[in-house]
Amino acid sequence: MCQQIKLSIKNFGPIKEGSFLIDKYTVLIGGQGTGKSTVAKLFSLFTWLEKALVRRIYTGKQLQQGNFKNKNFNEYHRIANYYRAETELEYDGVHYQFVYANEKLKVIPKDKQGVEVVKVMYIPAERNILSAVDKPSSIKGLPEPLSAFLEELEQSKLKLKTMTLPLHTGVRFEYDRLNDISWVVGTDYKVRLTEASSGYQSLVPMCLVTACLSDMVADTAKSDLNVSDKMKLQKEVNEVMANSRLSEDVKNAMLQNISARFKYSGFVNVVEEMEQNLYPLSQKDVLYFLLSQCNKMEANRLMLTTHSPYILNYLALSTKAHALWQIMPHGSKTLRMRLAEIVPEIACVDIEKLTVYELSEDGTSRRLKHIGDIPTDDNFLNNLLGETNDWFNDLLDLEEQCQA
Repeated sequence: MCQQIKLSIKNFGPIKEGSFLIDKYTVLIGGQGTGKSTVAKLFSLFTWLEKALVRRIYTGKQLQQGNFKNKNFNEYHRIANYYRAETELEYDGVHYQFVYANEKLKVIPKDKQGVEVVKVMYIPAERNILSAVDKPSSIKGLPEPLSAFLEELEQSKLKLKTMTLPLHTGVRFEYDRLNDISWVVGTDYKVRLTEASSGYQSLVPMCLVTACLSDMVADTAKSDLNVSDKMKLQKEVNEVMANSRLSEDVKNAMLQNISARFKYSGFVNVVEEMEQNLYPLSQKDVLYFLLSQCNKMEANRLMLTTHSPYILNYLALSTKAHALWQIMPHGSKTLRMRLAEIVPEIACVDIEKLTVYELSEDGTSRRLKHIGDIPTDDNFLNNLLGETNDWFNDLLDLEEQCQA
């Protein structure tokens, strides 16, 4: 089961105060600079730190020593300057609780049975640049999140080689490893990714990395350990086996725990502006793709930041479809086919596992309510659309006054 995570933020960057319940699916909306990416970066940071503690990359003592805001993982997301003297952060995760106050971090272990280690991927909005140039690895000064994403992208191209993109058009991605060229291939054309539309340049990296990592995590038979992790694993195993004071039962329990720490139990996908440069119908296709990848495993999570009202509307379709799938008679083949044409079952969202937050320019946030099986349409993005109609009516009134 995907355990809920709590994240509380006070006086950090653009956020004055906000509390966020992070579930399997979490969506962040709001105006420019209201803190959507800030929440996503903090969630990504603390989720990674929790994994680092479980895997013993760090100890709680190491994280608590010195000035936490100046540590390299804050510089990684470029949020070191978001801290203030009055900043307070609290992350209540699966294995650990992190409390930051009075410029100090406190790490509190939680009593939990079993070990969960997740693969965390932060997909930045700046991903287009990796598609727009040849040999992006030669670009100097890439931000660290973009550089880390590029590493995953290069591995994904090598592993997948080709992929039908999640679009109704059936366009494919192909990778020519010999010449190191990425192609976008349609029914009657083939162009380099560097020459393709900005929508493809945003879509391809996001989809390749998501598909590759979700498959890697889901495939429990596949070894996901790099050389360094294998050496750490072997060292710990050797120490356990050489300890003559331990019984065989204790050794077996310890070895199972060690093995669990070096295997992923879920994939946490944090995506900035998934709709970037995409036509509305393509936004639906890509959203359903991301949801289907998230639904591969119970412990997977998906966090999205978005400016698109279409995303919320398509999410409403997905949650309503989930409710219909639950009551759909198994013998109703025609009805099930009609429902699948609107929302595939693999892309459906349980409304009880979805949280949507709206961040405001005053530095606060609110969790949007659900109306039955769907998220409420009383939100910042939909209200803006209504406001446009009001402005147009104002223009018509001005026209009448001018002609009077």
